[in-house]
Amino acid sequence: MYACRGNFTVIPGARPNDGVLDLYIASPRRFRQWIKLAWRLVTRQPKRDDQVDQHSGKRVGIRIDGKDNYQLDDDIVGESTTLTAEIQPGALTVCAPAPAPPSAAPMKASALPALTQLSPAGRTRRERRALRRDPYGLHPTVTEVDGRPIRSLIAGHSRDNSEVVFLAGLGAPGYLAPWARETSRWTRATIIDLPGWRAGHAQACTPTLGAIAMALARWLEVTERRDVVMLGHSTGAQAVLKTAQLIPELIRGLVLAGPTFDPDARTMPHC
Repeated sequence: MYACRGNFTVIPGARPNDGVLDLYIASPRRFRQWIKLAWRLVTRQPKRDDQVDQHSGKRVGIRIDGKDNYQLDDDIVGESTTLTAEIQPGALTVCAPAPAPPSAAPMKASALPALTQLSPAGRTRRERRALRRDPYGLHPTVTEVDGRPIRSLIAGHSRDNSEVVFLAGLGAPGYLAPWARETSRWTRATIIDLPGWRAGHAQACTPTLGAIAMALARWLEVTERRDVVMLGHSTGAQAVLKTAQLIPELIRGLVLAGPTFDPDARTMPHC
């Protein structure tokens, strides 16, 4: 099965290393159907019906009426009316858990840990719940910039090293928290929550690369940051590049993690 962040199973029975392309089609149209689909994901029910279908194969072709955006690794790379995807053996190295040995016997009840002792998976779940209650284990701060609130999550102290300012892709800062906590061992680490999604609305700035870059630049100026290293991931990498162009005198360095490709450098043909 394929699981996304949060350990939700999206495609039951799918494996990343079986050489098969899995296609999951969900088409809920009413609010009740969305609730039903969400419940299915939470309870990991592989049932199919008129809202959900699942296919697998070596090659998949999709055709729609009218152009629409398509994504690669969460990044929008163009518009198309058709899309063809196929397996290329050996094109990607995947790290996956080793299968259990065939001779492994079921664990006896007497060998189960006591209720007071949590398994590693249980500890991980408890830690995640605690982090959700305690802003990912970081210190939250809200700064008003040009009349709009910009939230930041901070850990550590600057000491003698430059502060590292993180900007996530798609406005979802939580997944950078472990990286920021590790960075805080040797300097101050700050995650900027832009565009600041709350209840489906961007509170800090308009959700465009230009607006996010400008908001980040203004936040650095208002908070009197100097000599910082900015780290951007995915679309955040594009935004920090624009920020560095706006205020190069405040930036010591840039780290681009998983940046999106320049449209002119993409080799995949547009349909």
